[in-house]
Amino acid sequence: MYNQKDIYTILKRAVQLQGDKEGYLGSADSVEDLSLKEIEEIARESGVSAEFVRQAVIEYDGVPVEEPLLIDTGNRRLIEILGFAKGDINKKTWTEVIAEIEKQLNTKGSVKRRPDRLTWVEDVRGIKKFLPLSAPARVDISLKSGQRSIRLLKKLPAQFFLRGTSLLGFGVTFFLLSLLLSGNVTRFNISPFIIFSVLFAIAGMGIWKLAENFRDRTKQRYKDLVESLQTIVTRNHQASDTYTSTEKVIETDFEEKEITEESVKMKNQLRN
Repeated sequence: MYNQKDIYTILKRAVQLQGDKEGYLGSADSVEDLSLKEIEEIARESGVSAEFVRQAVIEYDGVPVEEPLLIDTGNRRLIEILGFAKGDINKKTWTEVIAEIEKQLNTKGSVKRRPDRLTWVEDVRGIKKFLPLSAPARVDISLKSGQRSIRLLKKLPAQFFLRGTSLLGFGVTFFLLSLLLSGNVTRFNISPFIIFSVLFAIAGMGIWKLAENFRDRTKQRYKDLVESLQTIVTRNHQASDTYTSTEKVIETDFEEKEITEESVKMKNQLRN
């Protein structure tokens, strides 16, 4: 049973899932504890689909998903994150997955279908297309039966650029210090050399730290995205499990009917 606060939260989320921007919270002073079926009936009278209510309830109760794995690729410029989810990737779920990807990455992408997977690839447009600091992100979702794998790949050319710049700073520092130690610098020029050596060293360390922070933030951002996609696939599977099973039975019966009719035709042809 769900209390008053639970009901308001679930109905509000159900409206959001359906795309109603105005929302519906109700205005009663007190509401008795209700079952899921009773909440669905209230929502239906308010124009909210029961399917979205079920999804909202599943979200509210919590959708258990495994924590995405950060794959060690051996390349610090490449991020690979792998997650798993249980559920079918139908047209509705795939549309929601694409919307979530493009919302979190704030970009559009193109979809490619392969025999064993669906792939979303980020569209790199404008000036980014000509700069070596950005590479398109890619999300692959397997279509094999059973548990779905969600794999995100992203190259970070900017990581190489930042690290190269920091190494350049360290190199200049080493060069200046070597001149000082070799005695090729007069006592009148020692102070500027020391100052510039310190400045380049600080700049190198700062840029190196910036590169590390950039990579860590990017990893967490994409890890959160994969977890959101896991939640969507699992939630939709739990919300429409009965409907999906019925749909599969209907499709199977239809295929068996076609096979039977084809067999009868072949037998008649052989007899003639």
